Amino acid sequence: MAVEPEADQPRPPEAPMPPVPIPDVSRRGPEPAAGGPISGPMGGRPMGVGTRILGVAVLIALSVFQIYLRHSRWQSRHRGLSGRAGALAEWNAARSQESFFRSGSAPRAAAAALPMGVGAGSAGASSACLPVPRDPNNPRRPFIASVSPILPEPRQTIVIKGTGFGDVQPGTEARPDGSVVTLACNTSGPSLSIRDRGHGSHSWSSGRRTCDNIDAIGVRLVSWKDTEIVLAGFGAALGPEPGYGWHIGAGDPIEVMVMGPGEAGEGVCRTSVVSGQSR
Repeated sequence: MAVEPEADQPRPPEAPMPPVPIPDVSRRGPEPAAGGPISGPMGGRPMGVGTRILGVAVLIALSVFQIYLRHSRWQSRHRGLSGRAGALAEWNAARSQESFFRSGSAPRAAAAALPMGVGAGSAGASSACLPVPRDPNNPRRPFIASVSPILPEPRQTIVIKGTGFGDVQPGTEARPDGSVVTLACNTSGPSLSIRDRGHGSHSWSSGRRTCDNIDAIGVRLVSWKDTEIVLAGFGAALGPEPGYGWHIGAGDPIEVMVMGPGEAGEGVCRTSVVSGQSR
């Protein structure tokens, strides 16, 4: 008996696919528990180790920069105070030295401060000179160790002792009174200057001619050696009494300067005029 094929039966309709949920990126994920990973803004994703290290490095850099700024401000204030204090100390020292010269104490103190046997003048008197210390950075610079006492007279013997004055003779220019000025312009030779730091007619300079100035008073140069310079006093423009253009008196602060050859520098020694007569 033949079997008839079954007729096609209708299929039930298929259920629709459920929609795929889209995460809301505008919301933060749940807060992590204590000690858990730090969540980022994208759905609670934990922050990487590299990001943490970078954040810590930035915080450290900011802290170091703040410390640097505070230290810089402190240094600026400290330098300002030190500069003002140094300037005040120099001013007080200058005032004290000027008073020291005028009081007549300079010769006695200078003689006591110098070594034994240093600074004998032409008459055997001890030096009345306060020398400027040697310069360790310039060993060629002249150093004046002693100056014999300077009297309030134009004619006298002045002996300057030290080192670095130069073995060559200075260039000179003669004055009508027989004195000379040493040349310190366009030359490599040594030169000399003696200055009175007083007031009025007791403020003068002698013994040197520069490119910009010539001293009105000459010096009477006797000899010049590397360790000793001998003078026979000053020119006729200087005198102890009225009637002369410039004057020298007891207690006047005197500055002796020797310029070495070849721009070696300048040696300075400060003293004061003593009372008495030349011998």
